[in-house]
Amino acid sequence: MHTGIVGGRWVKDQEAHIVRLADNVFKVSWLEPTGTCVSVAVNLVERRVHGATFFPKWIVDDPKKIVVYQNEHLDLMRQYRDAGPTYPTDLVNEFADITFIEDCGRDNDSVIACAPEDLPPGYAARRN
Repeated sequence: MHTGIVGGRWVKDQEAHIVRLADNVFKVSWLEPTGTCVSVAVNLVERRVHGATFFPKWIVDDPKKIVVYQNEHLDLMRQYRDAGPTYPTDLVNEFADITFIEDCGRDNDSVIACAPEDLPPGYAARRN
């Protein structure tokens, strides 16, 4: 399992497909410029998520290439994707707990305004 493969990487303005599966249960799916496919089920009542991420072989071979603010490197991500190799893909299939929920409104660019390493101390430890 490659749990840390996406650590330190945030992406904004990613087209996503969002569907309601049941009351307070949603599925969010997207395809990244890297060729990575992601599908995340979110259960707000139980505060659990389940994600399935399909990484192309080039990312599995050298995950450091994607540990960037991807929006500033879209052309490079597409070049890596096109150069491959794509297969075999690697499936990362994980559960996680939701520890903090906050309504920040729609299209709020302040939600992702810095790189993960630039968050204030204790930001990720917030709980509600």
